Amino acid sequence: MDGHAATGTSVAARRRQWRETAAIGVVTAALLLTFQLYLRNVDIATTNGLSKSIDVGRWIADPSWQRIDYANVLYFPVQAACCYLLEKLGVFPGQVWRQIAVLNALSGGIGAAAVYMFALRWLHLRAVAVLTAVLYVCSGFYLLLSVINEDIMPGAILVLIATLLACAWFAQPTPRRIAVVAVAFAFAWLWEWRLMFPTLPAMLLALFVARGTWRQRVVRPVWFIAAMSVVPAVIAGAVRLTGTAGMHPTLVRIFWAGKGVGTGWGGFSWQKVRLAWAGAAESIVGAANLASWDAWRPDATGYEIMAGTLILLILAASSCAHAWRRRHDPSVVNAMIVLGGTLMAGMVFNLYSQPQDPQMVMNVMLWTVPAWAIVAYAIAAPRPAPPRWPMAMLRPVLVTIVLAPAAYNISVLAAQRGADVIWEAAATGLAARFDPARTVFLYQGFEGIITWQSVMLGGEYVEADTLPAASAARRTFKYLDATSPTIQHPDWTQDQIATAMRRRIDAALDRGYQVVAGPAYVGAEADWVNSFVTIARPGVPEAIRAMLAENYHLTPAFTSANGETYSLLLRRAAPP
Repeated sequence: MDGHAATGTSVAARRRQWRETAAIGVVTAALLLTFQLYLRNVDIATTNGLSKSIDVGRWIADPSWQRIDYANVLYFPVQAACCYLLEKLGVFPGQVWRQIAVLNALSGGIGAAAVYMFALRWLHLRAVAVLTAVLYVCSGFYLLLSVINEDIMPGAILVLIATLLACAWFAQPTPRRIAVVAVAFAFAWLWEWRLMFPTLPAMLLALFVARGTWRQRVVRPVWFIAAMSVVPAVIAGAVRLTGTAGMHPTLVRIFWAGKGVGTGWGGFSWQKVRLAWAGAAESIVGAANLASWDAWRPDATGYEIMAGTLILLILAASSCAHAWRRRHDPSVVNAMIVLGGTLMAGMVFNLYSQPQDPQMVMNVMLWTVPAWAIVAYAIAAPRPAPPRWPMAMLRPVLVTIVLAPAAYNISVLAAQRGADVIWEAAATGLAARFDPARTVFLYQGFEGIITWQSVMLGGEYVEADTLPAASAARRTFKYLDATSPTIQHPDWTQDQIATAMRRRIDAALDRGYQVVAGPAYVGAEADWVNSFVTIARPGVPEAIRAMLAENYHLTPAFTSANGETYSLLLRRAAPP
């Protein structure tokens, strides 16, 4: 930003900075791993990582570019290699889903080191840099994603590093600097395709706006795109050499994976605007992945949203005041373009998808890194003269207030300790109570137990046309849900979706299966409706519920290890 490392900094001083940065990374990773071991719950807020662990395991058993996932080009091969190494080292053998969480904690340490180095080079004060790293690492979503097995963390850290480098370098860009940032950024979005969109426009704009001739303004963004394309081109060439696919179609699909486009995950709505607000607030305080929005309800979530909003306003005001005072500094203008552009582009992108999801919000909120640094400087920077009482007491009070959200986030996660064991027991109990060969489970679609049953038994989604008779079925987990038709067919009417669900249920019953409905089907209808707000049009969840009530009835049959009720779904008797 406005205070890069002094040009006269000695080589010894720089080496000392790098040693300090490495120490920050190692200590942070160790603390995150310790907290992770204490939690024994690496699936808080989401089971995406648990689900991905199935395919990571397949990559380990059979590494091949034939398994390429164009939306996660590097995720599976890199995770497979790292988990294989952890397996050989004896780290959670046979539990890929826990090994992925370990890798996320290590990534969290790298991110902390990057934030420390950025703040140190900018503000030149170790105490401020340390406090900045603590405040950012302990913010809601960063802490959450560092201790669970969600699939985004390494890619998000690469975006963090690329963004901080762009903030420091793009006011005075050189071909080498542009190439370094572009390659780091390429590795990031090749980890998760959608990471490209919030940040790429901001970086290109910053390169265009930076001082220089008109030729330089045009060439610099072009050079960024070219450098960024090297890694995808190498991967496409490797795929071509294996005979899996041609280089050109592979390269096109790498750049445009189209993940979520044309499905129920995509689309704009007023509900998503409110969820975007809630997600931004929870990224600071609470770390909850909210399924619906109600900021003013008098419970913990409502208070978290209000507290997070207040902190964001303070951070934004501090950042804007700092930027205004230094508005003639090119480095400040550059950082505002990179970070502000990422925020604005990211919010638009997220409003189309899932604006409250931690993995969607994290890279959008990168502007909070320098914002926390500004706050840390105001608190921890030395003053010319010792303050008199009562000002002498003010600084410890401010430190306490600033660290309160960090303490709260740690306590919120700690309250969810031990859930992995409970979920495993729940999946085992369901398999013992309901014969997997003769049972089809009916879920809402977002339940974590779906993934646990898939991991432990192998899973398959029920299709009416391909479901074999129960007498010939394999002893694997089978399920259908209410969200899949809405996601796969966003253009369907509510009657078409309800009819498709009924067809699947009737196919299962007609072919000799018992259909077991999950807890969502005996829960409150308001909770049921709210859980569909980001994937379905109004009226769809009500139509599904009405169809079920009209044609079937539920009989409680089992209470799982986590206290949830499962019911047998039976047809209603036909009217005489």
